[in-house]
Amino acid sequence: PWEGAIQPVHTYGTTSGEYFVSRASSTSLRVRFLSGLTDEPVLTELGYVTIPSHSEPPDAPAQGSNTPLDTVGHRLMNAVYRDGYIWTAHCIGLDGRAASRWYKIDASDISLDDYGTIEDSVMYYFFPSIMVNANGDAIMGFSGSHAGQYAAAYYTGRLSSDPPGEMATPVLYKEGEATYNLVDGYGRNRWGDYSLCSLDPVTHTLWTIQEYAHTHDEDENRWGTWICELGFSNPPEKPTTPEGPVEWTQNVV
Repeated sequence: PWEGAIQPVHTYGTTSGEYFVSRASSTSLRVRFLSGLTDEPVLTELGYVTIPSHSEPPDAPAQGSNTPLDTVGHRLMNAVYRDGYIWTAHCIGLDGRAASRWYKIDASDISLDDYGTIEDSVMYYFFPSIMVNANGDAIMGFSGSHAGQYAAAYYTGRLSSDPPGEMATPVLYKEGEATYNLVDGYGRNRWGDYSLCSLDPVTHTLWTIQEYAHTHDEDENRWGTWICELGFSNPPEKPTTPEGPVEWTQNVV
């Protein structure tokens, strides 16, 4: 079964094959493993990870959007394996809004080691992606909007030493610039899936590329992507955007 999307797990380090993860139901993720990659590949189902129940996310309102932005549902957006754990993220419905949830799966026994949800009483957070470094510090990037705000680019993160389930307060790093109404033949105001977090192979810093509502030559209904390099320090440095220094209150840069 396709289950919306089966994510190949981007592997850092050495494994004997390739993991795959997908959303099996509102309370479980499915983990598969492909061995014998170069000679006789064999796909094995390793089992199900029990997760907290969630619902289909609603579409996200945005300033000037006559049709809310399509959040594409609760399929997993990306996945990463490092040091025995699989990290993955997706959009869920929470209290009538779209929220971004992440999971940390113990690959040794296919169990849930940690998880958390980025949510807000006003904001809709959607299209999350995740990445982890060699220290076990993680970042997430995603889109965010509400009825009084254009769709914008956000990030958050956590240190490996942070309490379970916690990530920093989301940081707006590229604000939306315009209305977005680009309804397709299915009646969807299609947004995404332009979200990715990645690891620099040389500096080992983390990168995120996220989508925002973009103005170009006075045209509306345009999207753009904005790239941000992230790192962890104590005390944190303050990255600078064309609009000035970014402010935050927690240990993520």
